[in-house]
Amino acid sequence: KKACLNYWHLLYSLNKRMNNFNYKSKNNNSSNNNDVDDEPTHNLDKLIENLEKISEEDRGNKRLIAFLTTGALCPVHREHIRIFEIAKNYIEENIDCIVVGGFLSPSSDAYVGPKMLGKGFKNIPGKHRINMAKLAIEESECSGWVALSTWECYQPGFVDFPYVQSDLSKAINAIDKDVELFYLCGADHAYNCGLYQRPTRDSATFVLGRPGHTELLREKYDSFRLDENQYFYIADTEMDDVSSSLIRERMKKNEDISDLVHKSVNKYLKKNKISIKRRNNFSNNLF
Repeated sequence: KKACLNYWHLLYSLNKRMNNFNYKSKNNNSSNNNDVDDEPTHNLDKLIENLEKISEEDRGNKRLIAFLTTGALCPVHREHIRIFEIAKNYIEENIDCIVVGGFLSPSSDAYVGPKMLGKGFKNIPGKHRINMAKLAIEESECSGWVALSTWECYQPGFVDFPYVQSDLSKAINAIDKDVELFYLCGADHAYNCGLYQRPTRDSATFVLGRPGHTELLREKYDSFRLDENQYFYIADTEMDDVSSSLIRERMKKNEDISDLVHKSVNKYLKKNKISIKRRNNFSNNLF
């Protein structure tokens, strides 16, 4: 199993470098003054490293779990990262499994731009949202297993989360077919999207509570299920009431946001003079 895993790791690394070369060749005339991750990739390196550490005994007795969460991340805040820690602790305590990876996926500007415009804000370009998400992960306690996926952010149009989950799952299972990818979200999102309706492995979901939505979701889930479902879990822990909307409102008023974002993210916003105040000429020129 380990020899096979090493083989797929080698192929993945070679393919990643080739894709990186091709992408940069197409974009060698673009200016880039920031440390942007300029390669559309799912970044599987951390997951592969963690898989290599698993014993054959654990492989035979425990499920292998990875998490994915998507969003505008405009900007990324502490709760975007904390949910990975909560999910890992909860699922490893309650079912016989090992969490081998996590993926944070910023949405494309084709989606985020119009969304921000509709809310009266200026979009934070994808290159900055990628950089800040990377900084937030590196500053967190889960930096050893959570990675930044840039595949979705580089898509030319809106890609809904089920398609992101599907594409990432295929990439992971090409390396190790035993890894189950769970979409990680809040109870409000799971309720509004009807994710409680008989999920399968392809639509596996892990839900964190949100004030005012957790019990509503449990009631709906209980009305649909005939038995326990191994691909849908609702954690008892509720997320803090933190949102990018709150951060944007504070930024608009030039108020302090240091309690809502990681120190490195706050520093990045100031250094790059990133503003969310609405501009007159809206553009979809993403990167």
